[in-house]
Amino acid sequence: MSILVKIGIFLVVLLLIFSLIAPLLGPFFQRQVIPRFGGGGPEVPLNGAAAQMREPAASQDYEIITLLGFDAIPAILAPEFVAPSEARQWMSPDEQVIGLSVNGDRRAYSVPTLSRHEIVNDTVGGEPVAITW
Repeated sequence: MSILVKIGIFLVVLLLIFSLIAPLLGPFFQRQVIPRFGGGGPEVPLNGAAAQMREPAASQDYEIITLLGFDAIPAILAPEFVAPSEARQWMSPDEQVIGLSVNGDRRAYSVPTLSRHEIVNDTVGGEPVAITW
């Protein structure tokens, strides 16, 4: 037998042995150590207040609050671009942009503008693209 066949047989036997032993070791791995602030390792028993903080009560109800409605932040669907000389008039010199070049067509999307709209749907170099922030 070649060495590769012997290694394969060994690994299969090892896997079978582990699959038989794994269910017996399950309870050993169930205990989790959760680090706490303020000293005391996991072996130090928790007092009443700290014990309540470790596990949330199952009866607590949480309310989801919606700040913005569906489609409340409008995407830019038809972006308009200006020449770099004109952009210098209203952009700061250190303003961040997301740059994209596809098939020789180059665009720069202002990060402050993207922060207000979060997405621009555009066509660059003949390819549809979505610029997100």
